[in-house]
Amino acid sequence: MKKLFFLFAFLVGLGISSSVYAQLVKEVTLTSANTLASELGTDVGKVTTLKVNGPLGAEDFQTMKKQMAMLQVLDMSGVRNCRRLSIGMEKNM
Repeated sequence: MKKLFFLFAFLVGLGISSSVYAQLVKEVTLTSANTLASELGTDVGKVTTLKVNGPLGAEDFQTMKKQMAMLQVLDMSGVRNCRRLSIGMEKNM
């Protein structure tokens, strides 16, 4: 009976831990800059891997910085028209 209980507890724990570490992979194609947050919608704070295609703007980088705490992998190989931005140098972030 003890073995059955421990097996059940292990399987429940395994199920809980796998749902906690779920990954959300997204690929977005932006048609205009500063639209990343609206493209991701309610998933913006859940994305762990993101591939971005199209133009990026300063607001898109702010979205990644402030709203995407779960982001681990960022692929910007499809980004075009990304102008030089002066973000991240502010004193009060």
